[in-house]
Amino acid sequence: MVSQIQLGNFFNLGGKTVSGGVGGSGIDTESLVKALTDAKAIPATKLQDKIDINDKKSTALAEFKTLFGKLKDAVAILRNPPGVGNAADNAFKYRTANISSSTSVAGTDYLSVTASPGAELQSYTVSEITSIAKARKQSTGNINIATASAVAVSATPAAGEFKAGTFTLNGQNITLTAGESLNSVAAKFNAVSDDTGISASIIKVSSGVYQLSFSATETGEDADFDFNNLSPAGTLVDASGVFSQVTVSNKQDAANAEFKFNGVSIIRQNNTISDLVDGLSITLKKDMSDAPLTEVEVDIDADQTIEKNSVINFANLYNDLKIFAAKQSEVDDNGLYKDTAVLNDSAILRNTMSAMGSILSSVVSGLGADAPSKLSDIGITFVDQEATADNPRVRNLISVDDGKLTTAIANDSDAVRKIFEFDFTTDNTALRVFSRTNALQISDFDLTITPSTSTFQATYDDGAGPETIDLDYTEIKNSSTGVVTGYTLKGKAGTVLEGLVLVYASTADGTASVNATQGIADKIFNVGDTVLKANTGTLAVELEALKDADTRLQDNIDKINAQVEVYRQQLLDKFSRLEQAIANVNTLLASIDANDNARNGING
Repeated sequence: MVSQIQLGNFFNLGGKTVSGGVGGSGIDTESLVKALTDAKAIPATKLQDKIDINDKKSTALAEFKTLFGKLKDAVAILRNPPGVGNAADNAFKYRTANISSSTSVAGTDYLSVTASPGAELQSYTVSEITSIAKARKQSTGNINIATASAVAVSATPAAGEFKAGTFTLNGQNITLTAGESLNSVAAKFNAVSDDTGISASIIKVSSGVYQLSFSATETGEDADFDFNNLSPAGTLVDASGVFSQVTVSNKQDAANAEFKFNGVSIIRQNNTISDLVDGLSITLKKDMSDAPLTEVEVDIDADQTIEKNSVINFANLYNDLKIFAAKQSEVDDNGLYKDTAVLNDSAILRNTMSAMGSILSSVVSGLGADAPSKLSDIGITFVDQEATADNPRVRNLISVDDGKLTTAIANDSDAVRKIFEFDFTTDNTALRVFSRTNALQISDFDLTITPSTSTFQATYDDGAGPETIDLDYTEIKNSSTGVVTGYTLKGKAGTVLEGLVLVYASTADGTASVNATQGIADKIFNVGDTVLKANTGTLAVELEALKDADTRLQDNIDKINAQVEVYRQQLLDKFSRLEQAIANVNTLLASIDANDNARNGING
């Protein structure tokens, strides 16, 4: 006798109660619903896997961006950035000053020199330092007070004390009040020292004995003063007799710096002189009275240490990027890419590394047959690094021979510079570089600049005979007056001057002979600019594409999940109806059982 049908236990799913678990029917309803909905959600899971992969790619590309950004910064200081006033951004413009003497006294005893980036590579002489700049110093006589905080101003002053009243010091009124301390007096002098050019300090001579010392705030005779000059045009005007009981004596005369620079007599008010030669600052330390025939030579040279360290820094950062790239194509023992090699199919990484590899192995054209023109000429070669516990095998890492690089820089710093920089020379001072790309194909050309007929042309010979091409041009106008002040000249696309933009800061007809060579640092920087430029660089575009792809994938996931939820609800409705049907059957069976029991005389 079947008295009841059991489908399974009941459970709550999606806000509805359904039967679940293994009941008398043997059907596990909960597992069945889960299996059916999970199967329906498989496409969403696959899309989520794609999002996870994209997230890993975005993270790896962000690391690539960081590493390449550091490399770009490293080559930026080696490339000779375009524009003016940027010597501090060029490693080859940094200078050192070497000082030597014609006598046994060291030149550095007499002076020190600093040279700013961009200073001319020259030699200068300093001689006949007859005087160094000094500030006037004067001091009061002894003031007999217990401490500097004791009273030093009185209406009826004793010898050495100040009298209460007002006096004028170099045009500034100072008022002293009876009962003020020596500290207070000094403070009032110093409060107006920017205007008077005189500062005050307290000297403790001995216990209970003080002096007030005065010093010009600047050296040189132009800053001279004299407290004993009481005329209306002098330092001190003292109608109240504030100094009537105070004596002031001279301690040091004011003096100008007097010397010869390259044989020319120079007089300055102070000992640090920065207006003799652009980029050069000389500080005099003492006169040459002990050795009057001494001549100090100052040689301004390229700072070879900064040059070498900048090259080595570039090499190290390039190698960091090479190791990163190698990890992105690393395979496991099974020959498949490792899970960490998420950029194994990245065209940006592959193309960028290929472009830089080609640049680094190239010869810089236009430098001359006997000049160094490639990295190996200055001790920079390429080596393979075998796999280690931390890194895969890496091909063509940069190897720097420190000795050869040092020698190359010492022998011809300018030649090393040209291997890395964009070098531009012209006989027309109105012409300068505004920008350039890696598309430039010629080193020597002549310009014919004829604003009067709106003609701007370049003539070059690449070995097949002279050829003349037109340049694009744009007027440069004064923003206030609208007057044309010059022209921007641009190489046309598809020509040998493509990517080169010049500024001609004149409106007169003229000509120019130009030599332009493009070193490896400039070319790598331009590659970096193309890849890393904010918003429009290829890397920014790729990252935005991954972001957009994730958005589309997530939209699809949301749609699938919504469909799965609808499907889940449909299953729940079906199982609910089944539940009701089973309940009805069970009720009928119970009624049948009751009737059967009644016929057979069976109670309850």
